[in-house]
Amino acid sequence: MFSRFICILFPALFLNPLSPRAAEDFAIRLSHPEKPGARMETDTTADTDDVVTFSVRGRVFRENKNQESWRLRAMETIDAITDQSEASRKTLKVIEFTQSSDGVTKPVLKPGAIIKAASDKGEETFTVDGSPAAPQVRKMLERLVSLSEDGRPTDDDLYGTSKRKKIGERWPIDSKAIARAMKTAKLSVAPDAVTGQATLKAVREKNGRRFLEIETTVATRDMEVEFIPTFKVVKAESKTTFSGLFPADDKGGRIQDAMDTTFVVVGKGRRSPEEPEVTAEARTHVKLSRTIKYLE
Repeated sequence: MFSRFICILFPALFLNPLSPRAAEDFAIRLSHPEKPGARMETDTTADTDDVVTFSVRGRVFRENKNQESWRLRAMETIDAITDQSEASRKTLKVIEFTQSSDGVTKPVLKPGAIIKAASDKGEETFTVDGSPAAPQVRKMLERLVSLSEDGRPTDDDLYGTSKRKKIGERWPIDSKAIARAMKTAKLSVAPDAVTGQATLKAVREKNGRRFLEIETTVATRDMEVEFIPTFKVVKAESKTTFSGLFPADDKGGRIQDAMDTTFVVVGKGRRSPEEPEVTAEARTHVKLSRTIKYLE
């Protein structure tokens, strides 16, 4: 879900642009009610690129890089929903769960493994075949599995609009609501430091149904973040693009969504008064992509 900060280009297979009627407009619906027992097949990928550099007077003396790709294909069943009818607990039966780095792909979990996922009071928990997920697996499941909880704003609250829109039209995001949604123990941002807009890019057809292609951009600056304890943060910003295919009618939910985000933090500090000032920069780039097939 976009509200969890889940853009890469979508596969064009079976998606054909329609010739829009000049006067036609559409209701914007980003969220849809979910029900316990509902089942779907999902295919989610995450590409992560982390770079941390340390420099003195503009000269880098240390650089740490880490690039990974993860893929999770699973059969999902909704076990419980929030007060806003979004999934708060799920069971996933793994079809494929792999991790790739340095050109090598290896399995993370075996096909058939059962993942239990839940979100409650700001904390997400994951078990695999009855045992707590390993830390690295948990970290990626937090990105790959879409969950909500009571009181969390929906995508319509954050990025939606009550006005009907034509293809190409734009509307503002809710900066105050996004700032509240982003706030954690380690990160906060002022509403006036959040900017962005949403756009109805196109109307596309799949299997005889019409879907709205909606893209949202969100930029933040001057964030307060947790960083190296002895360093003063001088820059903390992010830029994110969300996109998805949402039904033009009120039947069912999105069939694709994606996120492309870059997060940059720069800090300066010294280990002792006698040593030169060190600049540390942490840059994280994450691409997420998900397709959803609803099952009867």
